[in-house]
Amino acid sequence: MSRTPADVTIQKSALGQMSKLGRGGQATVFKLASPPPIPGAEGQYVFKRYHKEILEESGHSLATTMPQLILHPDDMNTEDQRFVRRYTVWPQGLVLENGTAQGILMKLIPEPFFFDLEFGGVGPSERTLLEVQYLMAPESKKPERGIPAATAKDRLYLILDVLKIVDFLHRNGLVIGDFSPKNLVVTNPAKGVASSGRKFTPKFLDVDAFRFAGGVPPIQQMHTPNWFPPEVRAAAILRDKLISEGASQIEISRARAAANIQTIKSDIFKMGLLALRLLHIPRDPNEDDTQSVYVSTTATANIERLVNPRRARLLRSMLDADPDSRPSARDVLAAFSG
Repeated sequence: MSRTPADVTIQKSALGQMSKLGRGGQATVFKLASPPPIPGAEGQYVFKRYHKEILEESGHSLATTMPQLILHPDDMNTEDQRFVRRYTVWPQGLVLENGTAQGILMKLIPEPFFFDLEFGGVGPSERTLLEVQYLMAPESKKPERGIPAATAKDRLYLILDVLKIVDFLHRNGLVIGDFSPKNLVVTNPAKGVASSGRKFTPKFLDVDAFRFAGGVPPIQQMHTPNWFPPEVRAAAILRDKLISEGASQIEISRARAAANIQTIKSDIFKMGLLALRLLHIPRDPNEDDTQSVYVSTTATANIERLVNPRRARLLRSMLDADPDSRPSARDVLAAFSG
């Protein structure tokens, strides 16, 4: 029997006991003591309760679009549903209180995606999600921080696995939006073999900001600092210029919309940044941030030493200033399949 929006909508009072796990920029996360009363619920769940300012901004879209996103995998075949479970933290339920949307239910991120972050011998280690950003640290600095080592081959395989997820999402009509190394976690090799058979298995977080192409996201799609596509930067500059010049509200609104919109093409740009940053580990401390690597004169040459020039150019073309000139995720995967 197929599920309906009512099946995946639950009152906060029905969640039972819960304990606080942590607080982030958008929400506070609580671990439920028992599975929520929604069809098929089993295992451990968390309740992501959005902060007041997020609900004021996105509460209506959360209530109207989240059930559709939650139910989207129901229309997939068994293999694709398994893919979604393996590679994403897909939202499982919409939580209401006093008739208004408050947050979502998700499965608890399993233990293999954590590591013990060290602080150079100062104080105790800290159990931390193994976000992809940690793999971008220079290899020489990883042992003192407890970060797993990653060879160039490991990083290339990871890029290809992420490309497969991006291709899958795009083929299903979804725009990722806030795509960054903080919203992508990988398995810790010290805690078992990755399900892919490779050293790392990736998993997307923050699926609640995914949107259907042509639709509205449940939660506003943000840009991580230094991960702005050039078309978004240009639109933001124009928006600020129009505001300072006292332009009409129509002109300002159009520029503001262009600065906020995220598309499949902007996803590809961010995928290109991820690939560039993983394959070009900077040695110069002034190259620590992603934008510096993006303009690096040595990055492309370094990547060509890892893959052949044709593949290196294709990876680099994901960063083309013209969105229409960027390849699809499938185009890049095809170049690496031979």
